[in-house]
This record gives sequence, C-alpha cells and structure tokens, in this order.
Amino acid sequence: MNNIHSRLWIAFLMLYPVVALAQDSAVSKLFRRDTGGTQTITIDVPATRIPKPVEFNNGTEVTIRVPKQPPTTCVVATKREELKPEPNPIAQFLKIVTGIGPFAFDFQRDVMGLRTEAEARGVQGRNPNLICPNPDDLVVPGDAEARQVERSIGNLRESLLRSSGDLEEVRKNYQATTKGGLKLASCQNNLCDSAGAFNSEKDRLGGEIETLLSTALPTLESTELQIASLKKVLSDRYKTPGGQDEANWIKSVNQRLDCLVGVVESLKQVREALAAVRADLEKFRNLLVAHQTSFEFSKKLPADNNAKITGTVTCSNFFTKQPIDDPVPFTVTYQNLPWATVSAGIVISSLNKRQIGTQPIRTGTAPDGTPTFRVAFAETDTANSQIVPFSFFNFYLSGTRKLNLNLTGGIGLNPNNGSNQVEFFVGGALGFKNLYLHLGGHAGRWQELGGGFAIGETVPDKFPAVPIGRRYSMKPAIGISYRLPLP
Repeated sequence: MNNIHSRLWIAFLMLYPVVALAQDSAVSKLFRRDTGGTQTITIDVPATRIPKPVEFNNGTEVTIRVPKQPPTTCVVATKREELKPEPNPIAQFLKIVTGIGPFAFDFQRDVMGLRTEAEARGVQGRNPNLICPNPDDLVVPGDAEARQVERSIGNLRESLLRSSGDLEEVRKNYQATTKGGLKLASCQNNLCDSAGAFNSEKDRLGGEIETLLSTALPTLESTELQIASLKKVLSDRYKTPGGQDEANWIKSVNQRLDCLVGVVESLKQVREALAAVRADLEKFRNLLVAHQTSFEFSKKLPADNNAKITGTVTCSNFFTKQPIDDPVPFTVTYQNLPWATVSAGIVISSLNKRQIGTQPIRTGTAPDGTPTFRVAFAETDTANSQIVPFSFFNFYLSGTRKLNLNLTGGIGLNPNNGSNQVEFFVGGALGFKNLYLHLGGHAGRWQELGGGFAIGETVPDKFPAVPIGRRYSMKPAIGISYRLPLP
C-alpha cells in the first residue's frame, strides 16, 4: 500500500515539468494567454475538410492566410457573435458548497463556335468562281457594258474571298490566343509552379494580345457599296431588255448580286462575332495588366474581445470569375483564459474505506445442540480505496485553454463511511480543454471505535450504540472532473 502512495506522489511531482515543456510546443504558441498580439490562420482552398475552430486571447489581431495559385483571388466574409461572459467561479463554488451544507469576365466564350461558314452562301474552297457561280446555260450579251458587269461580279467574288480569308486568319489568331489565356487562367502546363514561369507567360500573352488589337478587323463596307453601285448601273442601263437572252442574263445578274449580298451578310456576322471576341481580349488584356502575381491571399481581421467570429473564405479565378470549390468556413473565438474554474467529478482515494459496527461471533454449542454467540465490535465494511463525488475549484497557473496547469481544491460528500461526511481535496490539476485530471491529497474522515473499546471486544449487555469517533486523515488521491457549466 505504501508503494501505491509513493507512486501517486511521484506522478504528481512529474506533472509540472511536463506542462512547462508543453508551453514551448506548437500548440501553446498558437494559443497564448498573454493579451493581444498577432496570429495567423492558414486555410487551404480547396479544403479537403473543414478547419478546426481556433481560439485566441482578447485583443489578438488575426490574419486569415490562404495559399493559392496566381490566377486565384479570394474574399473573406465574417459574422460576429457576442459571447457570454465567463461565469463567476467563486459564486459557482459557493453555490455547490452551500448545497452540500447542513455545474465580368466571360473568358470561356465559345470561340470554336464562331460562324466562319460563309460556305453556306458559297464561300468555300479557294476558287472565287465558286462563290455565287454563273448558271451553266448563261448567255452574256456582247456589248461592253455587259462584259464590264461580269468583270465587276468577278472582282466582287475575289474581294469576298479575300475578306473571308482575312476573317478566317483573324479567327485562328484569336482562337490561339484565347486558348493561351485559358491555359494561363487554369495553370496548365505547370505555368503556376513558379512566379517566373507565370509572369513570363503573362508577359508573352499580353504582348500577343497587343499585336492582335493593333490590327483592325477587315471591313466589308466597300464591297457593299460596289454591289449597290452595280445594281444601280444595271437598272439604269438595262431598263428594257433587248430580247429574251438579255432578259435571262439580267435576271441571272440580279440573282448573283442577291447571292453576293447574302455572302456579305454572312461575313458580317462572322466579323461581329470576332468583334465581340476582340472586346473580350481587350478586357482580358486589362486584367493581365491589373493582375498582381501572388501565391498567397491574406485578410486581416480586426482585433476583438469576447466574441466568436464565423466566416467563409471564397476563392475564384481572377480571369474567368469562376468559383474555386465551395466556400470554406472558419471560426475564430476571442476569449481570455478564465483565472479560475469550477468542475465536478470524482476522487479515487487511497484512504481506506472503513465502517465499524457489531457482528455476532460463535462461541460454541449449548447443551441442547444450538450454537451460542457473543456480539463483538467489528469492521463491517472495508476496502483499500474508495470513490467519492467531488466539486473542485481550479486556480489557473500556466498554460493554454487546450492544456493548462492549475492549483485545485475540492469539497465532496462521502457516503462510504456510515453517513454522509463532508471531506476535502487539495493538490494540482492538469486541464485538457474542459476536462481536468487532479493529483493531490484527500482529507477524509476515518472511523475509529470510541469509548475505549477495541475491535473484537464483546459489546456489553444493553449497550445503547456503537461509540464511533472520526478523525481526518490525508492520503494520496487522483480525481477526474468536467468544467461547469456544461456546454
């Protein structure tokens, strides 16, 4: 038994250096007791799990830090909730003792879907004669004016073919550049592995866009004017056809001019689509100029007192404005460690349990064969240890809310020794958040036989009651308790 007592005291003496070492740990550096200061919370986005809530002292300036890729931009939204003040530990403890008495930019435009098919109007292949071709049975009048009209139609075909080629070239250039922008925006090909690689591609892409923007889109106004002029000449010169062949030719010319007007309209639609992409490229160029290369986002929260801040970190692509995963929630609590707490639990004591009473002891056999007895003073219930319900008052010495060292005193009501007895505990406590482990001494009331009698002596006849005496005895004990009030 003495060996058990020695081990309990040795364990208690070892507690303080363990907690002192814990003060230099990463955990204690994150949650300090000293008022104010600065702290940083690092949140990975996209997160694979919700970050654990963190706690800081009142007046601490907290910075939310998010590692990210250069195209990613983040925002922090917060909501403040006033915390209830810490309960008065002395009032709590006195209440317990009294109770014992007598707890933007749409960068992913469908560039591939741009209408480049003036082929629907005859712009196909590279042969101008295939654009609104002449009928197989066409008979052209022999006069100079008719031949000039046919030459003008041929020139219009070549002009439209050139415009189609120019627009197609622009389309290909825009498509290649937008693909490069998408690669940069989505960090393809390891472009975001280093600031050097990212900035080099950003500068190259910016220069490429500047070159494209410095080149005007092909226009079709002159072709439209030529067609309108040719129609006027045709109507003025051939108001009255000279015969059936001439009438057929005039009809064919008008049909081909109408066809060419349709080709122009198709190419204008292509140009309008390219103009929209050009406007987007200009916006993207401006974003490239405004973008600052950074592999980290940080947001400083204002220092606060007795408050819980809940918030989210939402990140999106700077260029595409598309969200990067779901918002990541976080919680920051600003609250100083209480100087004292009250907890409730049990004490496992090495103080022996002992109850004294009387018991019959056989003395022999009577002449009639029945056993004979005498009543003697005896220990009616004993044990080498006992469990006693206790309430504790814990006074903070050192540590953090997660791990701390306290002086502790307690009061309990022991039902194990014949009647409820008020007993005491004194020692130290190691706190783990809301849980406390106590090591110290249990001052319990030990039963003794009074009246000068000894255990084993015969109780005198007509003796009124067992004379019980109690004296306080201090023995090593351990306890476990939970902080009040319960959450």
